[in-house]
Amino acid sequence: MRNGRASILILILVPISFLFICMMSSVSASETGKIIGQLTDAGTGQPIVGASVIIVGTRRGAMTDFDGQYVISELRPGIYTLKISHLDYETVTIEGVEVKTDTSEECSDEPTRRVKGE
Repeated sequence: MRNGRASILILILVPISFLFICMMSSVSASETGKIIGQLTDAGTGQPIVGASVIIVGTRRGAMTDFDGQYVISELRPGIYTLKISHLDYETVTIEGVEVKTDTSEECSDEPTRRVKGE
């Protein structure tokens, strides 16, 4: 009889534990936001591929894709500073990027190309 009670207890506790874990992960996931954007050449309007977009003071960041787009997700709400760099372009710093819960903050720019020899 004792094994029967233990089995029933396990059958009840395992699903309840699983539901609790799922609820906790969905709560924490909904308390984040993201920064999205696109980088284009200031002179030509063409997408900038392979640029680095870093959140200053963290290890978080992204690289732009073939369309010049990037996404930095799962960020806690707050105000961030972005540093955008690419070998062929001037480095750009964007301050005051505000991330809110469950939103996507748009942050795009048009860096200027570096002059050869600099």
